Amino acid sequence: MPLNCLADEMRSCRKCASKLSEYGVVPRPIFGGGAGYPVILIGQAPGRTEYERNAPFQGDAGASIKSLFGSCGLRDFDSIVYQTSVTKCFPGRRPGASTDRVPSISEVNSCSPFLAKQLELLKPKLIVCLGGLSWKAYVTMREREEPDYCLREFGKRKPQDLRVPDLVGRRFLWRDAVVLPMIHPAGSANGSRAQYPSQDLESKPGLSHLSDIAESKITFTVMHLQNPCSQSLILCSFLVFWGSHDDEGSDAAHAGVRLDFRPTQHPSGQTRSVRTAHG
Repeated sequence: MPLNCLADEMRSCRKCASKLSEYGVVPRPIFGGGAGYPVILIGQAPGRTEYERNAPFQGDAGASIKSLFGSCGLRDFDSIVYQTSVTKCFPGRRPGASTDRVPSISEVNSCSPFLAKQLELLKPKLIVCLGGLSWKAYVTMREREEPDYCLREFGKRKPQDLRVPDLVGRRFLWRDAVVLPMIHPAGSANGSRAQYPSQDLESKPGLSHLSDIAESKITFTVMHLQNPCSQSLILCSFLVFWGSHDDEGSDAAHAGVRLDFRPTQHPSGQTRSVRTAHG
């Protein structure tokens, strides 16, 4: 299925129309981007501003994340970053509430095939997951592919049991992409940032090579960081090399071989990486 056909299918979806009508919301799936975008940004659900403007990441949280990406060298956010969310429609607000409603399990389940298909078609190099709903969606998809992944990786039986320290500040290799979980930039997540300042800080250097990802001629070798607390390793989470695609590195990582990278300077001035494999 081409990406544009999937977009049409998502826009025509009305599975949650009855639930959304309880909060005065007309179903309007919101997402943006095109085929070949190397980065996918996965939020939790569109907010009121996104609903009103019919475009993703338009509110204060969107401005915050775009500023962060810009500070990491990404010049043209909307031409590089495919923007979507776990649930595609604005969930509305409960009467008297000042924040958006958290989508129900049924809404998440209705939208999950769309997110899975978006990832399958895009084949991104970097997957940025904003907020708990997004992290758990990633782990849920991975759990389907690798039974007991959650227990092996985090020591917890269900994705719903995961918390900030389990994921934020770490990077995960999945389908030849790096998955970067982050605390959501929305003001409603200020409590999590205050409670887990080190994890919040450690999640951001992983974006340090966004400008390199934007260059279509660059191929990436990615690694799963064994020690997320090491700032030097975090800054090397994306090591760029020039040349043909190295499938062996990806296969080795999936097979449990640890890959150590040492950045070196090429005579052209470009950064390369030297790999040593350990069984």
